[in-house]
Amino acid sequence: ARRERNSTALVNACVTCNIGMNGEMADAKVLVGCVAESETKNRSVALASIEAALNGMSVEALDAAAITGIAKKARAEVGEYMDLESADSRAHSTFRVSIMYSIMLQALVSFSPVVDIDMSSADLPVLTKTTRSSQKPKYQVVGHSMLQSTGKSKVVGDAKFPIDHSAEGMAHGGLVLSARPHAKIVSIDTSAALAMEGVIGWVDSDDIPGANAHSGIKMDTTVFAKDKEVVNRGQPIGMVVAETRFLARQAAKMVQVEYEDLPCLPNIAAAMKAGKYFDGCGVGDRQLHMGDVDETKAQKRAHTVIKGTQYMLGQDHMYLETHNSLVVPKQDGCYQIYVSTQNPSKVQYDVALNLAIPNANIEVSVQHIGGGFGGKQDRPCCFATAAASAAAKYK
Repeated sequence: ARRERNSTALVNACVTCNIGMNGEMADAKVLVGCVAESETKNRSVALASIEAALNGMSVEALDAAAITGIAKKARAEVGEYMDLESADSRAHSTFRVSIMYSIMLQALVSFSPVVDIDMSSADLPVLTKTTRSSQKPKYQVVGHSMLQSTGKSKVVGDAKFPIDHSAEGMAHGGLVLSARPHAKIVSIDTSAALAMEGVIGWVDSDDIPGANAHSGIKMDTTVFAKDKEVVNRGQPIGMVVAETRFLARQAAKMVQVEYEDLPCLPNIAAAMKAGKYFDGCGVGDRQLHMGDVDETKAQKRAHTVIKGTQYMLGQDHMYLETHNSLVVPKQDGCYQIYVSTQNPSKVQYDVALNLAIPNANIEVSVQHIGGGFGGKQDRPCCFATAAASAAAKYK
């Protein structure tokens, strides 16, 4: 069936009869649908000659030759109802007759208990019975509603996310972020923050014994600003460690950073105007050409030439669970990390690289995350490393 309109079949057929105790067939009915080309198109027709041939015949006589002969006779009779005048109708009708012939063969074979002795399967039933389970794949999911494996625990509220974890004596971190897009850091005054009751301390690039880098192919993004320079607004400069989350955030606001502004290119338009094009990954060489792509020739051949500029804005990933990481110091220089990430192995690698310890010393645990969409692929490495540096310093 093409399923274009009302699920109408291209062709269908029905064969039924009663088989007596003596093996003779009676009351045979043979109907074929969707073959009559007339004002009553798609009506069913009864194949009277086939019904007459089956009535009174013994099923023992339904050998291969008899079955083939009856099916061919049915095919010829059905052909009388077809429109064979036009080429299109002839091709379509021939296809439908072939399908009907196949259905007829299957129906007649199901009546017959025997086949020719010279056939290799003569000692076996023509149609073997199989259990339904063997015909249905064990893991078939198409057409079935499948429950999400963790859906139930989330619906009833049992699911535990990284931000739900806690530890005895847990401290909290409040990041101090750059307020300039490109600047030299003249000074950092943490005295007011450290004087607040409940503030434990301060960590920055000096507290990272390893690479002070994370994310990306080249690992050129710093965890904390280094060399007293920030290269983008919002870049982490350091982190205040305090007894509560609220206190850590309030203390971070008390840190005074003095900047010396440097030239910056705040957007793509400014970079293009300054001729600053980045091709560090060889992107310019990765081009696919199909046909003549010469712009001058194309404009001459074109009926209409449309010119303009299109800007694609940034994208915000609005997941319910924001970035978070809990690092628990263990014995022998090992750490247990609970982090909201889509890439646990990357977190393990980056934290070990920054703490200058073996990867095996880092165990990363992730069960559920409250949304990610790719935004938690690399970025969690920064927060996990910042938390790990504080855990290593203050235990």
